[in-house]
Amino acid sequence: MDAQLRTLATSVSRASTLEGMVRPMLVLLQRITQLESTYLTTIDQDEGIQHILFVTNHGALQIREGADVPWHDTLCRRALEEGCLAADDVPRRWADSSAAAELGLQTYVSTPVLTESGALFGTLCGASQESISVNDPELRDVLKLFSELIAHQVDREAQAQRSRQRAEAAEGIAAEMSLLSRIGDLCLNARELQPVLTETAQLLGERGHSKHAVPFQLDDASREPAWSSHAGLLDAISGVLRTPEITHADNDPGVHGHLLPLDPDNPAVRQLRAAAGLTTDGSTRVVTVATEDGLQAGILLFADEATPLTNSEARVLGNCSSYLSLLAERLAYLRRLHEANRELSQHALHDPLTGLPNRRYLVEELGRMLARAARSKEAVHVAFVDLDDFKAINDHHGHEAGDQFLKALGGRLLDSMRTGDLVSRYGGDEFVLVATAGDPCTAERERSQLADRIARATTGAFELPAVTLDYGGPSVGVITCDAHESDADRILARADEAMYAVKKRRRTGR
Repeated sequence: MDAQLRTLATSVSRASTLEGMVRPMLVLLQRITQLESTYLTTIDQDEGIQHILFVTNHGALQIREGADVPWHDTLCRRALEEGCLAADDVPRRWADSSAAAELGLQTYVSTPVLTESGALFGTLCGASQESISVNDPELRDVLKLFSELIAHQVDREAQAQRSRQRAEAAEGIAAEMSLLSRIGDLCLNARELQPVLTETAQLLGERGHSKHAVPFQLDDASREPAWSSHAGLLDAISGVLRTPEITHADNDPGVHGHLLPLDPDNPAVRQLRAAAGLTTDGSTRVVTVATEDGLQAGILLFADEATPLTNSEARVLGNCSSYLSLLAERLAYLRRLHEANRELSQHALHDPLTGLPNRRYLVEELGRMLARAARSKEAVHVAFVDLDDFKAINDHHGHEAGDQFLKALGGRLLDSMRTGDLVSRYGGDEFVLVATAGDPCTAERERSQLADRIARATTGAFELPAVTLDYGGPSVGVITCDAHESDADRILARADEAMYAVKKRRRTGR
């Protein structure tokens, strides 16, 4: 026995797989017990199946490796439930077992293989058609030892598998982040949509997300395809744009993150695949690029087979749609801003004295800023500035000095704000500033900082052409609009109320 166990120890230490460990173990167990068959099983209790994993047969009894048997009728289940793990009188003890009767079993041993967590992996078994004494305590110790060694190897392989899966998942996430980072950089620095569409399609092909990726862009006026990397597909793409999947998505306002699968049986889709030189058997998807005005562009993804996307692929392509859509939205906003600036010049939307936007422009631009904030789930700060004691400046130094002071103060307000924020002359001695908000959790601090920045910019000495003024500062009321507010006039009224509350505290000291 000792020599045999030493042989087993050598085999176990060299084994790198469960099979490499178990097969010599079954041979040794057969020699020790003299049973005709020794075997290892796995058990799926949910499915009610016992699977014969590895077998060593020596004699008339032949247990078939790879066989699946119903768990409810196995001697393993009966032995575990009854606590009888060895018997040399199987026909008498388990007379109602059809499996035992069919095999003609006389002797049977079994021990459970329990993982580190206590879960039942399977059983280590031996059986014979002959009656063999199996009640030796030493034999039970050997079976227990073998079972523990098997369980240890099962746990080790399971842990190795989990480690491999975690490593593969980490590699997949890293690759996903690398691709999205590259596309994000393209979008962040882009001045036009078309080059980004082209490079994104190439990246998707290089990273294995689509063998055939074809970008296209619509004409702003006609809403028909005006450009594609494959010009010969323009007519076919036009037909696909009228499919239900795209028309439904196009009616959904706002910035999208859509990956749309197209119906392979739709004639327009079949025509598109034929025009691309592809069979009709594969799948066709569209990474949409959309703004609040609807679909602007997209990337067609053709697959040779109708295979489903993995969660990672779906996530990457959905994020591509979001990134490209945000770029299209930003470019559309910049175009609208350019057009708005030109319109301002044409319609005199600036205050002639300070050169700042006037009240009309303020109301319109505030409405646009609120709409953008609503789409991005952000907020907007509005500061109402009233020049305390401005009348005294006019009375003591004249209206010309008062005008000079307004111009100088407007310039200081403008210099104190960030790019993209708005400074306007609301009327008379009142100014309104609009700034985009950051994290909602920091809104209160941002309001205080904005009020302080305005106070610093407008307090102190003003070197005017006519006179030097030492100004004590205005009353400043700052409010924050959340993503659901859209009434610019109501918001300005709230900011005005906040300003008057500040003015009252300054007068009364409370």
